[in-house]
Amino acid sequence: MSSKSLLRDNFASDQSSGTSNKIETLTFSRSHCLKHGPVLALIVFVLLQSVAVIVRADTFEINKEGEVSWAKDGDSLNLTSGEDIRFADINAPQWNEARGIAAKNYLIGFFNSYGKHVFLDLMTLQKYMWGRLICVALVSINEANYLNVNQQMIEAGHA
Repeated sequence: MSSKSLLRDNFASDQSSGTSNKIETLTFSRSHCLKHGPVLALIVFVLLQSVAVIVRADTFEINKEGEVSWAKDGDSLNLTSGEDIRFADINAPQWNEARGIAAKNYLIGFFNSYGKHVFLDLMTLQKYMWGRLICVALVSINEANYLNVNQQMIEAGHA
């Protein structure tokens, strides 16, 4: 099994304080990189995707909020109040189409990770086909910032 070495500078204290900069050699076996590399790449990918859709609270006009009860597919959900929601400006596959279950499961996992409380920027106060409200859905990550759920579905490749 071959191994690769990686040089790293520890940035120790200044020479005048009696210590010197220490160069340390780290050795990683090929099997170690193959075993853990894909996991680290996935973690970095997920973190970059999340950062890409953070928006300031004052970017949207929040008209409604509620708790998600269930996701119908990758671009529709129901609130505990009984209202049907359709995400604006995206089109995810229906649950019975190719990749539809993956889109629905991603959306379910998203709300399980970030909480089921959703803020809605309604495109119109009138209900659209099938009695649904069309909106941009947001989840709060702190007092000043939200994650745009619609954009997240696009970034993740589900819409």
